[in-house]
Amino acid sequence: MNNKRLITTIIFLLISTAVIWFGFYYNVTFYGKHFAQNIPKTIDGMNSREIIMDQHTLDILETEDVLFREYRRHGEFENPLYLCIIFSENNRKVAHPPELC
Repeated sequence: MNNKRLITTIIFLLISTAVIWFGFYYNVTFYGKHFAQNIPKTIDGMNSREIIMDQHTLDILETEDVLFREYRRHGEFENPLYLCIIFSENNRKVAHPPELC
């Protein structure tokens, strides 16, 4: 009887571990790209272009769910407006004080 309970407990723990491991660590969904579609590409007559972040910066941020745009008025090369949004719905550790950078 005692062995049956031990085997049942071990099986339960193995199944629970597998569900937690594959459910939390391998099921990462990036929602930022979806929400970024709602941010206008033209603001007050300024057109935007997407800026691709380098892999080193993304490694530091610990996410690839980033929107980085440069807004400029047509024909104007000075005073660009930069918009950078780092989406972090489930990973709060990417938000940190500026002193760390």
